[in-house]
Amino acid sequence: MTTIGKLVALACAALALTTACGGGDGSSSAAGDTGEPKTIASADEVIKVVDKGFVTYKVEKPGVESDYLSYGYVIENVSDEVALTVRVAVEFTDEAGKPLPDVPSSGNEFSVVLPGRRMGAGHSESYAGPAPGGDRPTIAGMNVKITLITALDTPDGERYRKPPAPYAELATGDPVVVGSNGRNETVAAEVTNTYDVPPRPKLTAVVRNADGVIVGGMNSEPVTQQIQPGDSARAEFFDRDIRSPKVAEGTVECYADPNLGRMITRTPVWQDT
Repeated sequence: MTTIGKLVALACAALALTTACGGGDGSSSAAGDTGEPKTIASADEVIKVVDKGFVTYKVEKPGVESDYLSYGYVIENVSDEVALTVRVAVEFTDEAGKPLPDVPSSGNEFSVVLPGRRMGAGHSESYAGPAPGGDRPTIAGMNVKITLITALDTPDGERYRKPPAPYAELATGDPVVVGSNGRNETVAAEVTNTYDVPPRPKLTAVVRNADGVIVGGMNSEPVTQQIQPGDSARAEFFDRDIRSPKVAEGTVECYADPNLGRMITRTPVWQDT
């Protein structure tokens, strides 16, 4: 086990989970652990990185050349419990496998990852430019790691989330292009609330080429209002950069997070510090 991967125990003390997310009712619940505390030696025991990919491309204008990066990844909950507040970090490496300090490192946070379910996300961003000529970083690899799993809950929410609602998989519609400015496309998808409480969910996505290889990813803002149980609303993804043919021609694969807020606990199940 590495020095940065620390074995930590799931707290038995009372914990709280905020169920309101930006515009919610601000309520929270606290409950003690109703099962045996969990300890894990590796994040892989709960969350595995099952897919990842990236592409680089140049955007040229008169006298200006900028390098862009589009990437995505997919994680999976391989345990039989619900993972709460899962944080993912992404870094890019050179041909020797060393991190590139000048290339932005990004990631995401998922409030709920259900047992056996996958979540994916990604982004497009500039990493060098505007500067014609000269030395420019070469991205050869991509590392994705789980840096935080705050708590594990039972699928019916008996450990932490009662009484608000059991956990559920949100339903999403097919993504569609709803606008373009010639550089970026705006992609939207409907999300249906399958919970008994009204969250403000958000969507994430990966973009795959015709061979199923990940060439990008996107994130949405939370929907503009709380969605009542059984109702639907549209979530819009951050712009998809269509200046890369691989990204522009790719298929968008959506994932929905209920955006229930961060789990509050003194001792996370897993933390990479």
